[in-house]
Amino acid sequence: MNPIKRGVFALLLALFASACAEGTSIADVSNEATSDPAAEPADPGTPAPQATRIQILLTDAPVDYIGEALVDIGRVTLVGGDGGQIVLSEDGTDGFVNLLDFQNAATMPLAEADIEPGTYSQLRMVVEAARVTMAGGVHLP
Repeated sequence: MNPIKRGVFALLLALFASACAEGTSIADVSNEATSDPAAEPADPGTPAPQATRIQILLTDAPVDYIGEALVDIGRVTLVGGDGGQIVLSEDGTDGFVNLLDFQNAATMPLAEADIEPGTYSQLRMVVEAARVTMAGGVHLP
């Protein structure tokens, strides 16, 4: 796998992982409630499920062969199991950022929102532009 593909894959994997809260997958945000209509009826004294706060964070894995990895992330969208989309941010990074600034557990917030309990199948980020410079000074478009 070439370094650019590896870097993009690492970025997407890191973004996906950071989007998941401890013990919660991106696929199911249940907030301790169920949306299964066949489930037992809720106790009238039990409050209805409430929105859950999510935060999408940008991070990167340490590498020594990259000198600079600039990326401009635009729209960040969460896609529900039914195909419905929730725009979490119109401009995730608000211009170029160097991914190398977000290594070793450093993060940058891309989006934050309250979402309803449910099933979510995708987290989409539009990379508006990117530029990678190898450690030896070679620029990749």
